[in-house]
Amino acid sequence: ANDKIFARKRAENLSFTPDEKKDVYNRVAKSCQFGDLWACYQEAAMKVEGYGTDKNAEKGKQNLGEALKNASDLCNECDDAVACNQLGKFSLTVRHDPKAAVALWDKACTLGDSEACHNVGVHYYNIKKIGFEDYFEKGCDQGNITSCAYLAHHKINLDLSSALKLAVKACDSGHCEGDDPTFDLNFWLSEMYQRNQRVDLKHLLIHWRNFNEATKYAWLSCQNCKFSQGCLKMGFWYDKGLAGLNKSKEQAERFYREGCQLGNLEACVHLGYVSEG
Repeated sequence: ANDKIFARKRAENLSFTPDEKKDVYNRVAKSCQFGDLWACYQEAAMKVEGYGTDKNAEKGKQNLGEALKNASDLCNECDDAVACNQLGKFSLTVRHDPKAAVALWDKACTLGDSEACHNVGVHYYNIKKIGFEDYFEKGCDQGNITSCAYLAHHKINLDLSSALKLAVKACDSGHCEGDDPTFDLNFWLSEMYQRNQRVDLKHLLIHWRNFNEATKYAWLSCQNCKFSQGCLKMGFWYDKGLAGLNKSKEQAERFYREGCQLGNLEACVHLGYVSEG
């Protein structure tokens, strides 16, 4: 319940009560004790400002120094992948040293940290536009589904077969994002299944009919990823009784409304017609 209150207050830019600030500090301090370097940095900043705890800048800086030393020892002497990855984040976000961050992430990736592999991939994609694919592949192979999503988006115009496999893996795991916020993999998969006569899908081991797959990914696009085009598609299919769905004014209105609320003008227009009909 507290997490929901904190999230709502942050979203609405509301002030926290002293007790709430203390609760936030205690959570951050506990995370630091469990080895979360970013939490240690936040705890130090809170001590410096006296946020939710007694103001003690010297103690805050001392605690952060100890946490950094522990993480460095774990990374350099024990080859601890998690510590190396956290040091990489700290190097980039606090010290603003991308070269050091990439070196630490590269080490962590080699040691098996999938998030670190993804971090290097994102860095190379944003800065150089080259060299990122290998890191996304490593991240995906090690279980980082976000890397699978990025890689799927990248391969769409290069290797459709691989893109489809990666997209199914990412979307079935509940991930939506790629490197372009205006693009949704679930919606793209829905389009591919809807037009399956143009794509060889035999290698995907489909358990449902293609139209059922199309509706599945359109639904995920709308409900999970809040992509307005997915809502519009679902609304239209219910409106016209297409893609294996029974015609339903109620369901059409529901999905058109969701698409409209997400800013899709076409969904708003269709919603008006359905509501009046």
